[in-house]
Amino acid sequence: MNNKIDIVFPCAGKGERFGSVFKPLLKIGDLTFIEKAYQPFSKWEKYIENIYFLVTQQQEQENEFYDFLITRFPKERVKLILLGEETNGPLQTFSKTYLDLKSNNNGFIVCDCDHSIDVDPIFSRLLDEDPDIIIPVWDIKPEEHKNWSKIISKDSNIVDFKNKELIDTTECEVRGIIGCVYYKNVLDFQCIEEQQTEFYQVIKAAFIRGRQISFVSPRKAYFFGDPDMLRNCIEQRRNECTIFCDIDG
Repeated sequence: MNNKIDIVFPCAGKGERFGSVFKPLLKIGDLTFIEKAYQPFSKWEKYIENIYFLVTQQQEQENEFYDFLITRFPKERVKLILLGEETNGPLQTFSKTYLDLKSNNNGFIVCDCDHSIDVDPIFSRLLDEDPDIIIPVWDIKPEEHKNWSKIISKDSNIVDFKNKELIDTTECEVRGIIGCVYYKNVLDFQCIEEQQTEFYQVIKAAFIRGRQISFVSPRKAYFFGDPDMLRNCIEQRRNECTIFCDIDG
């Protein structure tokens, strides 16, 4: 890793699955979603230059998000970018903000704010190699295919990328793409069209162009993208908790 990297959180979604609320500030235990999403990155801060948060002007006005961020994150790294209006998805949010303002040659990780994953394998791969794209993947069942963009591989070699259709797994391995992907070069995003809404489309186009793409498997992940996932996540965390109790009180 020659340069530090940026972390980018597109946070301009409507939060419709939670009743149209500003999702980054929802709570999971004693942390907000955005704090929990960033938590695994904290041990790697010496490799992080900036943390970008992409929201609409209305979301900032209603939630005073910047004031919140500078009390929870390293103030010198916080970069809040405001959109004038909503876009049709995180990819368009990203392309209309970070791409236009990017002024360094850093690689960057684009990460959703509704999950928290073990990012150690991403940084370990960056320290050992110099791939163009690093994708964290998750083992999924066929009945979950409809909810995931997917990486298709054979004998650990990538052969294709698919979105949310069911894939026959008899002759290939199918893993879900977690929305926390490292990109070495901003040029991979220069040909985004207005109708494109999925980051997997950018990854697939880069794969077709022969870019070096690697995938890693996080040891642990928490997903809280809808109310059911949030409830499951809370139960998962409860099962991992340890209670210390004095015997004289």
